[in-house]
Amino acid sequence: MKISLPNCTIEHTFVCDDLRQERSGKWLVVGLYPNDTFSSLLPASIFLRAPFFLTSLKAGQLSLEIEALIDHRPVAGFRTDMHLSAIGTDLFPCPLLALQVSQPGMITFRIREPEGEWQQYASIRVLSAPSGGS
Repeated sequence: MKISLPNCTIEHTFVCDDLRQERSGKWLVVGLYPNDTFSSLLPASIFLRAPFFLTSLKAGQLSLEIEALIDHRPVAGFRTDMHLSAIGTDLFPCPLLALQVSQPGMITFRIREPEGEWQQYASIRVLSAPSGGS
């Protein structure tokens, strides 16, 4: 999926438990989710990141707003302001978000530049696992 915003494009999105950057600069993805995740018991606190590759279309200041929604209700969000020194592509790790999930449903992530239109860029379905395992 490719999302075009006025000053950048967003590509190669995914949902994971965490990201770590090695001293060499390589990224280590921890707990990559394909489409579904299971929680052993609900309600639960789920900690997720929804990183993406950002291609800046011009050097300069870039502001982005990102929200997490559970079943279409905003539950977490943040705004980031960054200075891009060059045109190019880099991984945007996205902060770790703590989400309180009370029942099975869909978690979606959306993004926009301030005052722009929200666009969905990642999603993951939360399913309740049988009480005997995960």
